[in-house]
Amino acid sequence: MHIDAYRLEREEDMELIGLKEQLKNPENLIFLEWPEMLVK
Repeated sequence: MHIDAYRLEREEDMELIGLKEQLKNPENLIFLEWPEMLVK
């Protein structure tokens, strides 16, 4: 999964893409751009 966090503006945006569920799955490989955008 590729996540461009620069485009995430609200916590609801993370819910729309199912980020929490994706992070829970140990079989997923996640590429995260702009991780600092998740901490606002």
